[in-house]
Amino acid sequence: MMEMLNQNLFLLINATPSSPEWMIKLAIFLARDLISIVPLLIVVLWLWGQRKQMPAQRQVVIKTGMALVISVVLSWIIGHLFPHPRPFVVGLGYNFLHHAPDDSFPSDHGTVIFTFALAFLCWHRIWSGVMLFAIGCAIAWSRVYLGVHWPLDMLGGLLVGMSACLLSQIVWNLRGPQIHQRLHQIYRYCFALPIRKGWALKRSDKIHLKEAAQLLGVSEMTIRRDINSEPGQVVLLGGYVVLEPRSAGASHYLLSDEKTRQVEEKRHAARLAAQHVRPRQTVFFDCGTTTPYIIDALDDDLPFTGLCYSLNTFLALQDKPNCRVILSGGEFHASNAIFNPISFQECLGNICPDIAFLSAAGVHLRYGATCFNLNELAVKHWALSMAQRKILVVDDTKFGKVRPACMGPLTAFDTLITNRPPAAEFIDFAAAENLTLEW
Repeated sequence: MMEMLNQNLFLLINATPSSPEWMIKLAIFLARDLISIVPLLIVVLWLWGQRKQMPAQRQVVIKTGMALVISVVLSWIIGHLFPHPRPFVVGLGYNFLHHAPDDSFPSDHGTVIFTFALAFLCWHRIWSGVMLFAIGCAIAWSRVYLGVHWPLDMLGGLLVGMSACLLSQIVWNLRGPQIHQRLHQIYRYCFALPIRKGWALKRSDKIHLKEAAQLLGVSEMTIRRDINSEPGQVVLLGGYVVLEPRSAGASHYLLSDEKTRQVEEKRHAARLAAQHVRPRQTVFFDCGTTTPYIIDALDDDLPFTGLCYSLNTFLALQDKPNCRVILSGGEFHASNAIFNPISFQECLGNICPDIAFLSAAGVHLRYGATCFNLNELAVKHWALSMAQRKILVVDDTKFGKVRPACMGPLTAFDTLITNRPPAAEFIDFAAAENLTLEW
């Protein structure tokens, strides 16, 4: 009785040689190509969306993936327990789509698309589930219309999909958090590697830190930690993940090898330094690897004017929505990514910053603050002479070091900020010379 009903429904739906050619072509597209919407939507739902919605979206993807795996396994088991030949194998109706003469019950296409539709109906949105269910019905109709499936094959796929979604929900209730955590770790590992190696940046040379965090579904701090954990082909410049020129072949700037050292120490000192900035002040930011952390620590709502002469500080400043950025022009030096003004009077001579944040590679009681590059001294000396407050920001590894280029004595600064208490001799010197120490 059931088999007769199945055959009668098939003959009612199945196309014939007199069927319109356009309808057969449409059915071939539906039967063969429309199923690709499944992986496409899974990728879109996993990678794109508002930050606060990403955890829920990825939970839907994981549960849907579990349901699809369960449905395929159930379909395989049922197919072996209840084999059923395809219509063209038994010589019934007409076949318009090439297909292997294997068993047809339940339909693999029907199983996958109905599982997908039911998963969205249960775990995503009702409207998305209804739309996908309509697509599933179109695929089911097309495969019967073209003569490769029976109507009951599609009904079997629907029932398998319902069972798979139910089993997936049961498994999720039992082990959902553990599954989510493990898959997210795998995902982070897979995507952190190409970002660290620079493969994700080959076309644009940079990606915003917020975009990278959204891509991975993690915090910006996690991105910073992963990139700084080991040397790689990308580095952080202000609010951007950019290609390291020496490893990626870029030629427009070159970073110091200090970029991945004492990162947490620099952040600590930078947070203290950022507390000195007040609204609508003009602030000079030196070159180096510490000053971008000061800029990052400033509130995005803070209005201020940022003055700089290096590429990395410029990239950090331009990411602040309420910052008026002034970049001194001049000759560019790729070794330390700075611009040396050709004419100080035109570029910097008429500016008196409220605060100058300066960085150094060495801090010594006798030789003062020193740095590696002589070409930085002109701007550093200008800042020391023109700023109302001079603040030196260094991590604790710089104390006791002497570098080739002398910025000036420690008494040229009003405040020295670091991440931990320096040696007693520095503390005594600061007290005697009225130099404020912060850590």
